[in-house]
Amino acid sequence: MHPLSHGVAEVPGTAALILALLMLAGSAPSCKGWPWAGPADGEKAVGAGPSRTVVPEEPCGGSLADCGGICADLGSDPGNCGACGVSCGDGAQCEHGACVPRYGLFFGDLHGHSNLSDGVGTPLEYFAYCRDVSKMDFCALTDHDVGREALERISAAADEVNSPTFVALSGTEWTSSAYGHKVCIDVTQPCSAASEDCDTPAELHDAVLLGGGLCFAAHPAVSWPGTAPTDWSESDDAVEEAGEIYVSEDKMNEAWRDHGLRIGVVGVSDTHDGTPGSAGVTGCFATELTREGILDALESRRCFAARSRVNGSENPASLKLKINDHWMGEAVPAQAGLPLEISVDVDAPTIIQSITLKKNGRTIATKDDCRARDCTWSTAATLDGPAYYYAVVSTGGNTLWSSPVFFE
Repeated sequence: MHPLSHGVAEVPGTAALILALLMLAGSAPSCKGWPWAGPADGEKAVGAGPSRTVVPEEPCGGSLADCGGICADLGSDPGNCGACGVSCGDGAQCEHGACVPRYGLFFGDLHGHSNLSDGVGTPLEYFAYCRDVSKMDFCALTDHDVGREALERISAAADEVNSPTFVALSGTEWTSSAYGHKVCIDVTQPCSAASEDCDTPAELHDAVLLGGGLCFAAHPAVSWPGTAPTDWSESDDAVEEAGEIYVSEDKMNEAWRDHGLRIGVVGVSDTHDGTPGSAGVTGCFATELTREGILDALESRRCFAARSRVNGSENPASLKLKINDHWMGEAVPAQAGLPLEISVDVDAPTIIQSITLKKNGRTIATKDDCRARDCTWSTAATLDGPAYYYAVVSTGGNTLWSSPVFFE
């Protein structure tokens, strides 16, 4: 046997000679890795045996994209949002391929009184109760028609207790017997309805715009001796951002439907006994727990109202309404025939009895089979013109209202 034919002795003569000559010429396949075991992970082979060409295999399947060797969902990956390498950054998340703010849910009471008007307790005691007893995230003290000295005392108390875990806001309740009451928060200019230079809504709006802050209609349907219901024809939704819906849902529909006001909803206690946060509360979706974050949520109408606290629970419930990915409070151009995907998410401390979806104040759909403390409901509709939609939730002993989504 030719020494170079070692290992191929069983190959017939002519073939063995050819193979031996190839080995002498260095053209024979190397024995390293023989027999060939197939492609390595992440590779696929073309051809046959060890001479086949190795090319990369697509590593991601379905809706995932290969972003530098990482399989990414471009619809929800905050580091590859909409396209590889597009980062949403801190404070944002990726939804449907677009970077949107990441919101936290915070609860607070925006209407109450101390001994600076017709309530009890000092401003510091008021804020301490809201923070330590009611466990609210934010709170506003809004005494009636305060002058500069009283407003400065409220502001000083708010500054003293304001912290990274509790937002304290100063304010006042403009108390008009002709136009109704309006709560204004984070204001720096006193404006009393008893003053001749601030006894109309227009003068109030000018003062608020000059000094910053925002307002909302207080108990808009209430008619007490010397107090009139809110006159929506005198309202300006560039300043008045909301209304207290727990008093009258019909009165809020009057503002939305009959006067075209784009305002949100709030829930409050209107406490006069020094117990803020013990009754109605407001839930706001904000980017951060700061004065700026809460005010932005109110101005954007990204809030819902709860009639009351339930069974001493720390939080009343969570209610979120979105239509075609538009948050409650958003104003969207109306397109007749536009398909609407409506979603309502509720998380409550008691069993959810019903979720009602309303359009222009009228019920268009109801879900009454949640039978749980959390419920997600999706339904479809078709837009037929300008309209507003909002949700009403009934739980054991409580009612919640979302701010509307406006199509205009």
